[in-house]
Amino acid sequence: MNLVIPIIAVIGALLALAVLAPLSERVRSYLGRSAVVLGWLGVLGGAIGIYTEQLAGAGVLLGVAASAGLAILPLGMQLAPARNLAWTLGAALPLVLATLGLTVQVDMAGGNSGLFLLHAGHWGALSAALVSLLVAAGLSSSEGWAKDASRKTPGMGVGVVLASLTIAAWMIGSLRGGPEGIAWSVPLASEAGGVTWQIPPSAALPQGLWLEAVAELAWMGPLLIAAAVLGVVTGLATRFKAGRRASALGWFVTGAVALSGVAGLLSSRTGASLPDPAPYRETASTVLGGIQGAPMLIQQGSFVSEGGVFVPLGDIAPELGMLVAAALIALLAGVFSLRVHWPGSAGEGAERTAMGLHARDYALRGVVFGWLAWLLVTLIHWNHFGAVGVGSPAEWSAVGFLALATGVLLLSWSRRNGRSDRIIRELAPGVMFGLLLFGIATGVVFDAPFGLSIAF
Repeated sequence: MNLVIPIIAVIGALLALAVLAPLSERVRSYLGRSAVVLGWLGVLGGAIGIYTEQLAGAGVLLGVAASAGLAILPLGMQLAPARNLAWTLGAALPLVLATLGLTVQVDMAGGNSGLFLLHAGHWGALSAALVSLLVAAGLSSSEGWAKDASRKTPGMGVGVVLASLTIAAWMIGSLRGGPEGIAWSVPLASEAGGVTWQIPPSAALPQGLWLEAVAELAWMGPLLIAAAVLGVVTGLATRFKAGRRASALGWFVTGAVALSGVAGLLSSRTGASLPDPAPYRETASTVLGGIQGAPMLIQQGSFVSEGGVFVPLGDIAPELGMLVAAALIALLAGVFSLRVHWPGSAGEGAERTAMGLHARDYALRGVVFGWLAWLLVTLIHWNHFGAVGVGSPAEWSAVGFLALATGVLLLSWSRRNGRSDRIIRELAPGVMFGLLLFGIATGVVFDAPFGLSIAF
C-alpha cells in the first residue's frame, strides 16, 4: 500500500519527461498536463492515506514530496517552449525522489497521523521549492541568449544547480562521522545495526568509548569536486559564445562524472568490509590522551558487528539521489543544447523577455515554498514540544538559508538590460537552489530534517 504514492509520482514524472520526445505540441501539452494532474492526485491521495493511517514510512514521505514537485509545474504558461522546458527539466527531481520512495522503505516509528501529515507537508514544501528553483534556473538561461541561435542553450543557472547537487553530496560524505584522517566515506552496518569500534567500559573508563565505523571512498571527493567544476565551466562557456555541440559535450561529460559517482556508491554496497582499525586507534589515542593507562585501553578496542558488513541503502539515499539528479539534469541540458528550434524558438524579443519573467515567477515561488516549509517546522515543533522551537542551530541555520535566498531573489528583481543585471538574473535561481540544498544537506549530516530540532 505504501508504494502507491511513489508509483503515481514515477508515472507522472515519466509523462513529463516524455514531453522531450519529438511529438506534436498538442500531445506534449496533454502529457505535461497529465503529469501535473497526477502530481495533485499523489499529494491529495497521500494526505488522505496518512490522515486515515493507511500510509506511513519514509517511502510515502518521498512519494508525497515527488508528487508536490510535479503539482507545481506550469499549466497556464502560454509560451510553449518555456512550458515544455519547465515540464521536462522540473520532472527530474520528482522522478529521483519517487524512485527512492520505491526502494527506500523504512518505517518511521512514533507520532500520530497528524504529526506524520505535517512531516509530509514539510517534505512536500521543500520539494516544491527545489523544483520551482530548478525550473527557474532553466528558464533564466534566456537572459544569456543572444540573437545567434548557437547560444540558445541552458546556461549558468543550470551549471550552478549541477554544482550545488554535487557539492551537497560531497558535504554529506565528507562531514559524516568517523575517525580523524578519513576522507569521503559511507556508513557501515551489520545484522545488529550500525558497526562501531568500541573500547569496553572499565574502572579507568566507566562509559567506554565508541566510534562509528565507516568505509572510506577517498576518490569520491575529487570526483564530486570535478563534477561541480565541469558544471560551472560549461555554464560559463555558454556566456562566451560556446556552440551547441560544445555546450552539449560539457553537459554530457558533467553527467557522466556524476553517474560514475552513483556507480561508486552502489558498488560500495556489495564490496563492503571492516576497515583498517589504525585510524580508530589514533583517534582514541587523541581522545584518551589524559587518561592513565590509555595505550592499554586502546589495545582492547575492536569492531562490533554481527554477520556480514554492508552499506545501508537508506543511509546513502540523500547523496545517491543528489548524484542521480545531477546526472539526469545534465543529460537533459545536453539534449536541450542540441535542439536547435526548441527551446531556442523562444529566444527573440518579447518571447525571450516572457521566458525571463517566468523564471522570476518560479524563483519567487521557490522562496514562498521555502518559507512554507519553515512554517510547517514550527507546527511540528509545537506538536513535539508545545513550543514553536527551541532555538537550536538547526532552526537558525534554516532561517539563515531562507533569508539569504530571499535576499538573492530581491537582488535579481530587476528588468534592466545591463550586462551585470542579466548575469545576476541568470545566476540567481541556481544560487537560491544551492542555498536551500546546502541547508538540507547540513540537516542530513546531523541526522535531522531541514530546520528541525528532531533527529531522524
